Amino acid sequence: MSVRFAALFALVLALPAYSAAKSPSILTPEQWREDLKTLDETIRNVHANPFHTVSEADHTAAVTKLEREIPQSSDVEILVELTSIVAAVNDGHTSMGGWMYDEAWGTSWYPIALYWFSDGLYVRQAASEVADLAGARVVQIGNLTAEEAHERVARMVAADNVHGKRFGTPFALIVPEVLEALGVIDDATVAPFLLEKDGRQWQPEITARKGDHPGYVRGFIVDPDWVDARDASDNPTPLWLRNVTKTFWYEYLPTEKTLYVQQNQVRDGVGETLESFYTRVFEFVESNDVQKMVLDVRLNGGGNNYLNNPAILGMIRTNPISEPGKSFTIIGRQTFSACQNLVNELSRYSETIFVGEPTGERVNFYGDNRAVELPNCGLNVRASYLWWQNMDPRDTRDALSPDLSTDLSFADYAANHDPAMQVIRDFEELLTADTLLATLESGGPQAALSQLRGALQTALYRTANLEAQINALGYRLLGDGRAEMALAMFQLNVDAFPESWNVYDSLAETYAGQGDTARAVELYRKSLELNPTSPTGLAALERLVATSSN
Repeated sequence: MSVRFAALFALVLALPAYSAAKSPSILTPEQWREDLKTLDETIRNVHANPFHTVSEADHTAAVTKLEREIPQSSDVEILVELTSIVAAVNDGHTSMGGWMYDEAWGTSWYPIALYWFSDGLYVRQAASEVADLAGARVVQIGNLTAEEAHERVARMVAADNVHGKRFGTPFALIVPEVLEALGVIDDATVAPFLLEKDGRQWQPEITARKGDHPGYVRGFIVDPDWVDARDASDNPTPLWLRNVTKTFWYEYLPTEKTLYVQQNQVRDGVGETLESFYTRVFEFVESNDVQKMVLDVRLNGGGNNYLNNPAILGMIRTNPISEPGKSFTIIGRQTFSACQNLVNELSRYSETIFVGEPTGERVNFYGDNRAVELPNCGLNVRASYLWWQNMDPRDTRDALSPDLSTDLSFADYAANHDPAMQVIRDFEELLTADTLLATLESGGPQAALSQLRGALQTALYRTANLEAQINALGYRLLGDGRAEMALAMFQLNVDAFPESWNVYDSLAETYAGQGDTARAVELYRKSLELNPTSPTGLAALERLVATSSN
């Protein structure tokens, strides 16, 4: 893959080996060992930093263990462990897949599509012969609860974070041979699901299919033979689900004076470039009464990073949406790869307010994978060879979290209700460090603390990184010569986030700068109680103690 492109999101599963019924072997032990050797070399030699999460010792131990167990393992068991080794790299672009729905490896799949909503795992879609399953909650899979099955299968998914794994596990939970290999079920020939719907629980008769899977478009089966849990709703299809197959599109909502824009890939479309599309979008904003603009990228799995500029520049410079409170970006667990870079840049340079779920990728991440074909099984191992860093090098967040958090419950989905758009419609003011500063200046510390604690008690602000915002504002105030106000902001952080070592560290640094050594020492010691390995805290405390003793 060219260095110019970050890899698209691809569902790749990796899982540990468990004892399972043997299917006829396709490859010999010698052939599998050759493939294992190639896989190991690919991870070691192609990946930019293969042991950033898993240790080299643990990786070597997993490879050695599989090499030893190959003669006693079935092909599926071996594939399970190969993909598990790749997924342990903990990078959504480093993956091995292509066999889960391939009949050649003896696997099959249940004709349902699952999804994790805020209130559980549900059958989102089902083929016509099991249409009554659509809308049922999955209570149990084989021997485990739905959540336990997720935890078992989560190790399968090549992902950067837990949000990516939430997106990925449902695709494996419909493959009986995988469930059997994992010990989730005892017999791959018996339907494993305990479902609940309309007040009753039952174990449905459902036959696994072999052969071609209809395939997913952004996580959805797009097939007239399948039914959706939303089909019974009298409400219109929400905007985010109207055109999942389109690369990009927009619609003006005149009664709300809102322009809704959905971009599902960072790629040129059929007959129109992404640049041309955004030229039309922002010309519309400037020529019409647009009070709000919504950019929806919750289904955007990435593409070409070098096509991001038109969206970024337009969001920054186009009036009136360049003003605070006028533009919103909806993100989610499928926001990934080149689209992660897009939202990173928007978070740095635009006034957009992020709504929805955390993204499915780290803010700085490994990408641009290179595919290496294993010589005997013919499957590809993809390893990331580039480090994408367009945020601060010290920024270790495993996702970009929304300013306003919205959950999608199954009831919302079935009723065609979009909580993210509802929050945007109801939006009045976003609580930020700057609004807290205004309250601090007008009403004093207690009023600011009450405002902050009130927001933190609501679901909307549970993922907002207000601690970091307040900390950054405190240092900005110090730089502007407003030391007393900076001290008040840092104290606000300590009062609101008493379990964070960093808030004590910042407050200690401020007191030290004002010459209050005793208070600074006390705060540094508290910071080090919470984070004993902090190099800055240790050095500062040692320096202050030495100074005070002289």
